[in-house]
Amino acid sequence: MTEPHLAQPVLTTPEKPMWWKNRKFWTVVGVILAIALAAGRFVLREHRAEERSRHSAEKELDSFAVGDCVTMSQGKSGTDLTKTGCEVDPSYTVGLHIDASAECSDGKYTQYSITIKDAAVGKLCLAKNLVVGHCYQQGGPGGSTQLVDCAKAGENAYRVVQRFELDDEKRCPEDTTPSRYSAPPRTYCLALPTG
Repeated sequence: MTEPHLAQPVLTTPEKPMWWKNRKFWTVVGVILAIALAAGRFVLREHRAEERSRHSAEKELDSFAVGDCVTMSQGKSGTDLTKTGCEVDPSYTVGLHIDASAECSDGKYTQYSITIKDAAVGKLCLAKNLVVGHCYQQGGPGGSTQLVDCAKAGENAYRVVQRFELDDEKRCPEDTTPSRYSAPPRTYCLALPTG
């Protein structure tokens, strides 16, 4: 008699689930995509807000034409410029519009710029608009010029002796110090204040 032949069981390994059918995988992918999308929207919104701010700042600077008279005052976020009549004392005359990376042609101009995220948008070069016989000193908002009483003026004060609407320091008397601007062409002859 022959023994019955017993069939050997076939061992099969459980089939690994395919990664694209794995629910956890797709959950993780979904979360990563949602985070990336939210971050992208945030960055885009910030970029658009910065562009709007930059455009607004450029528009504000462009609203001041060469020859306009302005005053400086302390604002919420720094020094503010306001258009005014040229008879206001003291005031400034817009001499030049320059690029943000440029400097005004000499150290006499007061520079005004608007900064967005630590980068200047553009600059204005402002020439002092002073009155003969009056005394002034630096120290107002943004380093602006202030009108002071000649009898009580400090050591950094000066008196305007003469004013010429041209760029010519040779017109000033020898006992004065010339202070000149090329745009608008203007020369002041300055002396120590007298009481």
